[in-house]
Amino acid sequence: MDVRDCPSRVLVLGVIGTLAIVGTACSSTTEPGGEERRLGVIVGFNDDDPQIAVPDTIEAGVEFVVEVTTYGNACFRKGETEVASSGNSVTITPYDYIDMGAGACADVLLSFIHQATVEVSEAGFASVVIVGRAGGSMEEEVVEGIREVVVLARQVSN
Repeated sequence: MDVRDCPSRVLVLGVIGTLAIVGTACSSTTEPGGEERRLGVIVGFNDDDPQIAVPDTIEAGVEFVVEVTTYGNACFRKGETEVASSGNSVTITPYDYIDMGAGACADVLLSFIHQATVEVSEAGFASVVIVGRAGGSMEEEVVEGIREVVVLARQVSN
């Protein structure tokens, strides 16, 4: 055994041991705390909120697309869009996810476009109801955006 290698070996083992301890100690405070699903924020950031794109006129029994914009900061990501219908009323509920373990988030406004394909079976009028949350409301203050749609009788081709 060479005596000159002993101090360097001890130093290397000491550095490795210190890094292992520091790495273990830090990992518990930097691991994400998980995500939480939240009702999408649909109002509170633009003068024309809620931003909902839906046709004015549709044909009964024919699918159409509805788009709604939700908002968040750098800790948010787009989530699912749920659809429920009853007669000539369609309810669309967009969700987004917030990273609960992120700590401070960049103060930048992000927007997410949620799409839902829906169908109304009866001619007449239909209501498209978007259920969301008001900006800055962590208490899940529910707001609704409602759009009325004219539903034409389906044209049968010969």
